[in-house]
Amino acid sequence: MEYFNPFLLVHFLSACPLLFVPSELPLKLISSFSDQLERNGEWQLACAVCMFHPYDLVRTELVRLIISRHVSDLYPKLEYQNLSEFTSLILNDPSFQFLFNTLHISSNLVFSELVLFARANDDVKLEIMCQFALANYSRAFDLLFRYYMYSDLMEGRSEDVAANLQLFEGHEEEVQRWATLGSVVKNYLKFMKDSETMSCESALDLLQQIEDMKKEEDLFPGNQMIRLVQELSYQVLNIVIEMLRKAERDISILTKVGLRINSLGNFYMKKSTLQASLEEILLHCLSETQCLRNEELRIPAAVDGRFAQKVADEEQQSVPYTFYLALNDSYFSD
Repeated sequence: MEYFNPFLLVHFLSACPLLFVPSELPLKLISSFSDQLERNGEWQLACAVCMFHPYDLVRTELVRLIISRHVSDLYPKLEYQNLSEFTSLILNDPSFQFLFNTLHISSNLVFSELVLFARANDDVKLEIMCQFALANYSRAFDLLFRYYMYSDLMEGRSEDVAANLQLFEGHEEEVQRWATLGSVVKNYLKFMKDSETMSCESALDLLQQIEDMKKEEDLFPGNQMIRLVQELSYQVLNIVIEMLRKAERDISILTKVGLRINSLGNFYMKKSTLQASLEEILLHCLSETQCLRNEELRIPAAVDGRFAQKVADEEQQSVPYTFYLALNDSYFSD
């Protein structure tokens, strides 16, 4: 350690007000001595030497650079199941305890460098854990929603989605997309769980919230958000259809449901199933004369449509024109 004695001597002499020490000399010794320690594998002590630098910003940057070169040492040891295990693993690692407990270096500096390391290695899970540790809840939510909650919602894994949303309890206001995504998904999960006690009106409100999720389509590449909106809407509409089979039908509700089904888009394969179910419900309504509210609204004889023909053949009755439009793709485009 050729720089050890000069380093101690210069800092001892610098503490004596009657002695003159060139200002650049301590800085050169700090740089040389810390480099020597790092090359010899004593990077923690190199951080300690850098702490003698008189300028705060430079001191922090020197320590950060050293940590960035050695934070990868943690990677093989990172086996964890949850956030608590992850933070405990970092804070109690022997390589970093000296930094935290002796040098009082903030753990945020280590987590921030781990974020950069995770991005460089495409380790999304590690970055999410670090963002939580740094209390960057908005960024953590975006990553969770894009890489985990999206697939869980598409595949119906409601418990996993609920568990991920639970991580943000008490921090909802700190998540930028909570109102447009987090809260909507939470309402969706509640509706799916308690659908037997929900009303058609509440379902229609939820469908509008789901539709508004498209405002956050920049979170995904391509049209993934559109596919998610279609899938969630389908699941809600499927339950609404079952509600309409059991409850007294109102033509205004049926019309709104028909419009929602049509908004799924012509390329959504499950759309035709919902349309067929809703047509069946209307035919049943007509047979009982429970759904007609305005006899003056009739389908013009010149209108040629599969559904209108079915009604004319089987029921010989008039059908509300607005309801026909809600189901007929030729009147509503995506």
